Amino acid sequence: MTDEAALFQLTGVGVVQTDLATGHLVRTNAAFCDMVGHSQAELRGMTYRELTHPDDRERDAASFTALHRGESRAGSSLTRVLREDGRVAWLELHVTVIQDDTGKGYAIAVAHDVTARLRAEEALRELNDTLERRVEARTEALRQSEERAQRAFDASPMPFTVSRLDDGAVLAINDSALAAFGFTREQVVGRRMSELGVRSELLSQREAFARQLRERRSLRDVEVSLTLPSGETLHTVSAYEVVESNGEELLLSMFLDVTERRRTQEQMHRAIQEVMSDTDWFSHRVMERLAHIRTGGTEMPLPVEFSKRERQVLERLAQGMNNKAIARDLELSVHTVRNYTANLYDKINVHSRAEAIVWARERGII
Repeated sequence: MTDEAALFQLTGVGVVQTDLATGHLVRTNAAFCDMVGHSQAELRGMTYRELTHPDDRERDAASFTALHRGESRAGSSLTRVLREDGRVAWLELHVTVIQDDTGKGYAIAVAHDVTARLRAEEALRELNDTLERRVEARTEALRQSEERAQRAFDASPMPFTVSRLDDGAVLAINDSALAAFGFTREQVVGRRMSELGVRSELLSQREAFARQLRERRSLRDVEVSLTLPSGETLHTVSAYEVVESNGEELLLSMFLDVTERRRTQEQMHRAIQEVMSDTDWFSHRVMERLAHIRTGGTEMPLPVEFSKRERQVLERLAQGMNNKAIARDLELSVHTVRNYTANLYDKINVHSRAEAIVWARERGII
């Protein structure tokens, strides 16, 4: 074997020599045989068309014809070949035209098997496509979720605001809150409520309130009275929730306006206190008589059993004291007094403070 023949056979890349006139394979090396899955004996006498994938034959034939006619002396291409086992292999070919001593033309092609690389690239493209579709789907779902949340926020009959927890600047406010506070959206967004002239105990102690929210993350049933720039006082029961968005802590605030209800209760309490102030005239005996008439002549309900503490709370409630005053007098927390009051409502079957006062005074509990 000549040095040239040895180099042809032993090189690590695939090499094939093809007759330009007939397209027959003249010589192949072992590396090329491994790529196409045929032995050298099987390849000898075959044409390049027999190895080429049907979908690439016309294109490769045009390139080979250009080489045969001398229109091109070299070129590179990516083509598919059919292996003996039926599988498809992708070969990257670098072709050069040479002539022997007699002037006969041959195409020498150096082949690299890129099947594994192309499959990996295809798998990566498919993975990228899948990830992109998932990201698009997640993005669309998030967009729709945000739109639904925004619609619910805007259309809610309950006043809502979203503000920064750090400085209290309002970032969003719904129509119900604008109507309750008497502002326009342009006036509010980007500013603190205190800058707009709204006053309350919470706003005056905002830093302490913010610390409490950072610790607890949410607060419910907070009684807040807001004094508006007009001088009107808005009584609310509020709820607060700390949420995170893009690494920033935001405060979602919800307000239930109980101003009218509280005004009605206060008017009823004042009326009861005025009537009860003349105890000589409006005595316990008269109250019993009125209760007897009101119930249609039926007997008064049997006495309810109270604990000592419940009795103390009921007595002070009958005197017209509010929860804070009762708490101070009995050295209890306002929350504890509120719980005792709720228990008393259940025991005597009433639904408001005014009803409880009447019930207690009718029975001489004062």
